[in-house]
Amino acid sequence: MLRWWGGVAAQLEQVHDPAYVAAVRIGSPRRLAETSGIRWDPNVWHAVRASNGGAVAAVLAALRTRRNAGSLSSGLHHASRASGMGFCTFNGLALAANAARDQRARVLIIDLDAHGGGGTYSIIGQWQAVVQLDLVVSSLDIYTPQAPSTLDHIREAAYYLPVLRERLATLDAGRGFDLVIYNAGVDP
Repeated sequence: MLRWWGGVAAQLEQVHDPAYVAAVRIGSPRRLAETSGIRWDPNVWHAVRASNGGAVAAVLAALRTRRNAGSLSSGLHHASRASGMGFCTFNGLALAANAARDQRARVLIIDLDAHGGGGTYSIIGQWQAVVQLDLVVSSLDIYTPQAPSTLDHIREAAYYLPVLRERLATLDAGRGFDLVIYNAGVDP
């Protein structure tokens, strides 16, 4: 984790536009700094670094120990490369997946937040070593993924677990993943 904290701006700029990272850090331009929906304050920079740093630290710990690791981070999957959205300032899922890619890991992101993770997909969609499985019950942040990534909008509760099982079985049949990043979301 210390490695990530030391070069936080550089790590953020690997997945986010440098102008956006700077706006969040200094609060200017204010409109850009507040695209997540969070009113800018000097402490926002510290809070979002800690939240996203927790996701990155959990991934690095899981890869190092080959054991489960977790982070109580929030506000992760709506942020895109150039802006925030839906109370997500930076995209901790993409940051964590990028840290895993640096370790040459193949990554599956399972996003079961009620809303879509379109910000995550907009960043990782072209990364060969990362696949996103997204099940949503809300039409917020819907996107069109390319295979092998998937997005399913579930409208009836009875279909949720069967669709999840089917998607996992399909992914398990043809791919090996070194790491699974699971986003439960804060919406349940």
